[in-house]
Amino acid sequence: MCKQFPIHVLYLYFDDISAAKGPSVNEREFLNGLAASGIPFTAVIPEPARHVEVLGFQDVLTVSPLRSSRLHQSVFGQLSVLSAAISVLRRSQNKNHHIVVRLPALPWAVNLLALFFPHIPLHVKSLGDTDFLKRKGGLNGLLLKPVASVQSWMVRSALKRVQTIDTVTEKLAGLIARTNKLDPGKIHVIPNGTNTKRFHPTTNHITNNIDISRNQFVVGYVGGQPFTRGGRQIIQAVSRLSDLLPEIRCRIAGGDVQDLERVAIEYGVESRCDIVGKIPYDDVNDFLNSLDVLFATDDSSRAKMLGNSNQKIRQALSIGVPVISNSEAEADFLKNNLIHAVDTDDIDEVCNSLFLIYNIDALQRKAFARKARNFIHENYSLNVLTERRLNIWAAKRSGNAFWMKDDGSVS
Repeated sequence: MCKQFPIHVLYLYFDDISAAKGPSVNEREFLNGLAASGIPFTAVIPEPARHVEVLGFQDVLTVSPLRSSRLHQSVFGQLSVLSAAISVLRRSQNKNHHIVVRLPALPWAVNLLALFFPHIPLHVKSLGDTDFLKRKGGLNGLLLKPVASVQSWMVRSALKRVQTIDTVTEKLAGLIARTNKLDPGKIHVIPNGTNTKRFHPTTNHITNNIDISRNQFVVGYVGGQPFTRGGRQIIQAVSRLSDLLPEIRCRIAGGDVQDLERVAIEYGVESRCDIVGKIPYDDVNDFLNSLDVLFATDDSSRAKMLGNSNQKIRQALSIGVPVISNSEAEADFLKNNLIHAVDTDDIDEVCNSLFLIYNIDALQRKAFARKARNFIHENYSLNVLTERRLNIWAAKRSGNAFWMKDDGSVS
């Protein structure tokens, strides 16, 4: 990758970057992208609960670990990250700092940082639903109402002070602009990049409860909340197709084990279903490589409001695994015929797509895998999307984005 000039990124994350959850995984990969870019950067993060590769970067500073991920603990946990960031900025002789943050739920530290250093460009990356506390219902929603009001005020205050915001879907960008009364031009849609060095074809396959071999036709899901995001439909489809395709199996990772096992027993396919529970992020590549098809969808009401980040779709395509999803998937995937888009609640449609994929011959599979891997590498790889962010951030300081190439020339 080209080396961007002349900014120095000060990156702040306020949560455990080793945690097996979407935001932490994406920020861990973002640090890998920053390190690969050649851009000078300093990252300040809480000491992770377990070792991850980004701790090996010399520009990553760790502060006191979080004692809990609960809201009140994370509020106090921001103090150590804020103190370290202030120390870095005061000691540094570099005049070209840009502060980049993943906004915490109650971003008091980000507001203070903007007040203390108003001359330093501040950017928010991968912003999610900023009004999620207000959307909580029931007793929890009632109890959290005062907190939600404070949270809303803090978030709006922080977002008014930043130069750029990016988020992962067009729907989220529109929602963020409307909710926080922001100029839509301030918000950029940039998906989280796929680490193509991590997600690649391999012969390592992790299995638990059933015989998985290349003689089987394996349909799977990996991600959070599988019971409501596709796990039930996979089990139903396996049941429906078991007579027609005796070799069909399913593998589901991500939690909800008891609920999914109950459904598998209900449909009489428990011997065909490998329900493995949560797996470490470092095992996801091997898990995806054990599949012949990935079923990747989201809760329909959530997808209609927020869109779909498509991260698992991109990871599967980076390996060359076919994907069944819905019309909420990335338009690029639909336009380039990289996924099978169906009504994922219509089991007949799901079964028809599975049968089509099953009947693809070996040459067609290889051609599809090559096309999918190249498409992700060229359009959604970690390097490509990190470079896009850096260009946007640099433009806010200089008025134009420009790059220093490896030979020292500027373009």
